[in-house]
Amino acid sequence: MMKTIIVEASEDSLDEITEFINEQLEALDADPKTMFEIELCIEEIVVNISSYAYEDMEDPNHPKTIEVGCELQTDPRRVTIQFKDTGKPFDPLSTKEADVSGKMFLEQDGGFGIHIVRETMDEVSYAFEDGANVLTVRKSL
Repeated sequence: MMKTIIVEASEDSLDEITEFINEQLEALDADPKTMFEIELCIEEIVVNISSYAYEDMEDPNHPKTIEVGCELQTDPRRVTIQFKDTGKPFDPLSTKEADVSGKMFLEQDGGFGIHIVRETMDEVSYAFEDGANVLTVRKSL
């Protein structure tokens, strides 16, 4: 069963989201490296949603929120985390892969957040459902 919270789409909500996910993960006793990777993933996704999802929205009264869901599986041990926003449709997985080699890495603007998410999570998927961007990540514990 997926447990969810809804928070303001703001970097100020990052601690609340991280605490919510960590509380769920306590039941499965995840190792420190895995916890770090999950927290890094959460940060990258929340910062991107907060910065871009609701940018240039025509309706100033449109709620700017992020719904975060967390579901644990015990056999095999893994976590599924889902991020939903009703901002403008955007599939982060359709963007060009970031060039992380040498000098280009330092000069390139953007693309590293989704690169980090892809590298740290076991599965990453995107869908646009019922007027919402839905980014789902899975990680084995």
